[in-house]
Amino acid sequence: MLLAAALFLSAHAGEVAEAPDVSLAGFVLRPELHMGEDKKARAGGLAFVVDEGEDRFALTAYQLLGAPSGIETIPAAQVTEKVSKLALSEVSSGMWLVNGGAPLKTSMEVIGATASKDLVVFPVDKPKEKTTSLTTGNRATVKPGALAAEPPAKGESIWLVAPLAEGTGHLHLGTVAELNGDFLFYDIADKDLNLAGTSGAPLVNAKGEVVGVQVGVIRFEDGGLAGSAVPLSAIKARISEGKAAR
Repeated sequence: MLLAAALFLSAHAGEVAEAPDVSLAGFVLRPELHMGEDKKARAGGLAFVVDEGEDRFALTAYQLLGAPSGIETIPAAQVTEKVSKLALSEVSSGMWLVNGGAPLKTSMEVIGATASKDLVVFPVDKPKEKTTSLTTGNRATVKPGALAAEPPAKGESIWLVAPLAEGTGHLHLGTVAELNGDFLFYDIADKDLNLAGTSGAPLVNAKGEVVGVQVGVIRFEDGGLAGSAVPLSAIKARISEGKAAR
């Protein structure tokens, strides 16, 4: 399952994989979830924004609603009632860019059996202008991604878009190992990466289109490293369910 180099021959395309032109700024964001009337906030992991038709949505991992920080996870059926607001800030500057609404109501089940359940989708208004930081005067804006039309094939190159403490850049190469309607597993090229804190980050294809949401990391006894993600089909289904329930 290990990949020996950062560039490799894609079993899907038969060509050397080249990293897409995807910027971290304005795309991958830090989420802060505000809980109910007491306005208590839970922060952790990552999130990102996508445009789907005329609508805009913020996506993050359901697990960030509790377990990683030692807080009891909110039951899925209560998420739309207990989470009052989502706020998103830039990873580098900390500038607040998005104030979203309550999460979309869906038929989401409690996290556990499959990665496709580990997803929360929030509706986000499209801002009319850029946001200006009160402390630096810098101007920034959300840079939404686009969902891919088709899921990646087994053996296809994909990239995790996430900032890492090691200073290894923000595009981390992998190759699809397994894919179905419930999960996407992919082998990670650089086995030395520390991917802690990347839950909720986007996975993109060679065109820079979103094909998954990062939810977990698996380190094997032989030194191999793999990631698990919510697949494209589950993302689209969750958005469709939520839009229909609004």
